[in-house]
Amino acid sequence: MSVAIVVVSHSARLAEGAAELARAVSTTAVRLAVAAGIDDPRHPLGCDPLRVRAAIEEVDGADGVLVLMDLGSALLSAEFALGLLAPEARGRVLLCDAPFVEGLVAAAVASMSGAGLTEVAGHARAALQPKREHLAGRGHAPGADAHAALAFDEAAPPAAVVTFTVRTPQGLHARPAAAIVRAAGRRRATAVLRNLTSGTGPVPATSLNGLLTLGVRQGHQVQVAATGPEAPALTADLRALAARDFTQPEGAPRDAADEDGLPGAGDEDGRPAAGATGTRRGVTAEGVLPDTADAGTRRDTDGNRARPGAGAARARRDVEADRARPRAAAGAAAYTQDGVRIRVVADVGRVGDVADAEAAGADGIGVVRAESLFGGDPVLPGEDEQAALYARICSALPGRPVVLRTLDAGGDTAPAPPGLRGIRLTLRQPELMVPQLRAALRTAAAGHPLRLLLPMVTVADEIHRTRELLRQARADLAAEGLHPPGHLPLGITVDTPAAALKAGTLLGAADFVAIGTDDLTRYTLAAERGDADVAHLLREWDPAVLRLIASVAAAAGESGESGVPVAVLGAAARDPRMLPLLLGLGVRELAVPAVDIAAVKEQVRRLDTGRLAPAAARALRAGSAEEVLRMVDRMDPGLAPQNGET
Repeated sequence: MSVAIVVVSHSARLAEGAAELARAVSTTAVRLAVAAGIDDPRHPLGCDPLRVRAAIEEVDGADGVLVLMDLGSALLSAEFALGLLAPEARGRVLLCDAPFVEGLVAAAVASMSGAGLTEVAGHARAALQPKREHLAGRGHAPGADAHAALAFDEAAPPAAVVTFTVRTPQGLHARPAAAIVRAAGRRRATAVLRNLTSGTGPVPATSLNGLLTLGVRQGHQVQVAATGPEAPALTADLRALAARDFTQPEGAPRDAADEDGLPGAGDEDGRPAAGATGTRRGVTAEGVLPDTADAGTRRDTDGNRARPGAGAARARRDVEADRARPRAAAGAAAYTQDGVRIRVVADVGRVGDVADAEAAGADGIGVVRAESLFGGDPVLPGEDEQAALYARICSALPGRPVVLRTLDAGGDTAPAPPGLRGIRLTLRQPELMVPQLRAALRTAAAGHPLRLLLPMVTVADEIHRTRELLRQARADLAAEGLHPPGHLPLGITVDTPAAALKAGTLLGAADFVAIGTDDLTRYTLAAERGDADVAHLLREWDPAVLRLIASVAAAAGESGESGVPVAVLGAAARDPRMLPLLLGLGVRELAVPAVDIAAVKEQVRRLDTGRLAPAAARALRAGSAEEVLRMVDRMDPGLAPQNGET
């Protein structure tokens, strides 16, 4: 046999072309597989970690596999795929930092000569040397001096300095870095960036490759120092760009890079492409959707259209006013006008969110998205590190419940059609699940009220199999001298129509349920935010989505003597138009970002569930999303019928 090669690229055309060249030069059949692009004819650029894993498994052999990547998230996807492999296969794979085309050709030739994995990687890394020597011999600058064009004076005092936190799940990958380069090129100023979290840098703001070497992950702090006549304007531009998660402001002209940039029409975390919408599901950098200039119209949460809606616009202005009020009452429990307690908990995607949640008065942590906590890495670290962080999170909100969602690879970090993700993946790869279960049990053994949430459950057997893994993990820990509680509450997310329609069966095996409205809406309406042709269909208030939420709430109310608690995750939980409908359907817990907790609690206190249920029932009978919204718009903030409506 010989060393196999896997080519990972955003572009299937690029990867196939490079592979064709490598096969032709090596003149011998090389074991080579391609993992490139995504299955979206309109926006085919992107990387799928599961496709990378399949390519590695296709060519895997005793001599090992060398993986070459083009740039940006191709590296992250390859790292992700490596973590999904069985341990014995993982040890035979080497990710190589060689130049993409030259390295591939050199690796193919070296593999056919019988070289081992390390030697093949060395030939790939050295593949640029012939080009450098050739050009240097003809009077051109050698490759080693290429960075001279990017020189900057570190000793010069900066005229403006700003610091921002990167929130995109994949960190500072190719598209955000390209947005920074474009912004820097528009100003008469020179800027350098540093990753304050990792200590890397400085690098010039105009160097795409330099920015990618900073290794910025989600939650990392980046400092920008600028000099020149427009230094303050440039730093302001970059701070605003980060606040928008590196998308363009609404109404800004789109350039070719925004149409064709990596990894496609949407960012890697599923957010709309730059220019398609200036906000993420209606939330600006300050967390508030602005009204349009016309008081009689406003933007939908996806930013795609204007429509009448004076009542809902009034509700939005009320929420804006709530955000500006002192938050002294935020820590108090939220009761409706008729005395129903609604728990408003935090949706946590990074470690810093925990402190924000405590300061905002969260009733607990409604969901900890485990895969997002560790610098954006989609594969979790070891058991000890997980246990330490889970204990730290629980200790920050003593006595308040914390819900830990188990690994959802392929979910929030890289939205994809339903397939091998969530509980389906972790049950197939128990080496991913067991350390997390053990870490959770160790945290619970210290007295913390921790609960586990399983994503993408569609059959009850997935719950039973997880309970068996928990039982075994508990027994193993007991044998090691640690005694976790005999019962760790186990809940499920309802992300698909199948799970909603089978809620009665599934909840018979679960302790609680959380409805993931973002995925549920996508899969019910068969629409993606990145597809401009159907993005306008993504409305949580569509009657089809509301009926599925109602079926889950009804099944939960019929489960056991006191029923199963129902929570809602996603954009719907913080939308002031959806909140009365959700409460009317029986939802009693809302998981929202810390910045929204005070406003959501304040709106809850204005509502009366005695009037919400009939209003929600009418919404279920509506024929369209527009009809639901008109119905909401005609009602007062407590959803009391007006104009003779019954």
